[in-house]
Amino acid sequence: MVAVLVTALAVLAPQAGGQSSPPPCSPQVTDQPTIDVVDLDERKSSTLVATHSLQVAVDFFAPTAAADKSSVVVSVAGSTGPSPLNFSSDTPGSLPVTVTWTQDDGTGRANCSASASSTVDLQVPTPIPRFKNLLTGETVRMRYTLGWSFGAFLKGNEDHRPVTVRFRGWRHPRLPDGSVPFKLLTAPIRRSDPGFRFEAHKLALPRVEATVTAGPDIVAVKLDSTTTTHHARPVGYDIWLTQGDRTLARFRLAGSCSAFNCDMRTVEVQR
Repeated sequence: MVAVLVTALAVLAPQAGGQSSPPPCSPQVTDQPTIDVVDLDERKSSTLVATHSLQVAVDFFAPTAAADKSSVVVSVAGSTGPSPLNFSSDTPGSLPVTVTWTQDDGTGRANCSASASSTVDLQVPTPIPRFKNLLTGETVRMRYTLGWSFGAFLKGNEDHRPVTVRFRGWRHPRLPDGSVPFKLLTAPIRRSDPGFRFEAHKLALPRVEATVTAGPDIVAVKLDSTTTTHHARPVGYDIWLTQGDRTLARFRLAGSCSAFNCDMRTVEVQR
């Protein structure tokens, strides 16, 4: 947890409906807030990394604090809301945090308004590592195997921007061509992103069961043939994972599979 003690400054701002806010507090009565910023993706770590889910919380610990906590508004990285506020920023470096609130003006009969500001430093995220075979102790021969799993375990400081999954497939023994458009799926890594979940994302492809898993601890893709006949059935697919403009992995395979093994005549793997 990062605790930043800031110096409060008087502020005067208009309220909704054209009404004025309470007058600015005098320095003698202005409360001193404490701003705490933590990394939600890393179990509330004090190490703050750009692209991660972050949370800022404001409190007033002094016994004589007169601030109305329900009036606290936090502004950071384009997000504004009450405390605690979840946010993320893809830009490393110094990040300003601003807090506004109202409090007793020291007379016990009226309120005044105040603000405080501080900065936090966001570390540069590291790239997601190269995908590796996740079937421990097993050599995977992509041409013949009925199933495979590749991915990368994340250690804490990696880039947590969402992963984009493009995928397509058909029941032919060659790679899908331009007549088969890619389907798109967004796999969030950040806990605060819409659609984030720990369950695997299913990819709708013929004759295989394919899933993508994404989260603060792992990014991985897994595939198993679903053919149950003794006779081989043709299949071709293309699964492409990117983050921003970087390709994390791409699997382009085509051939045929039976219940016993596959014979993929085309195997193009990028990872």
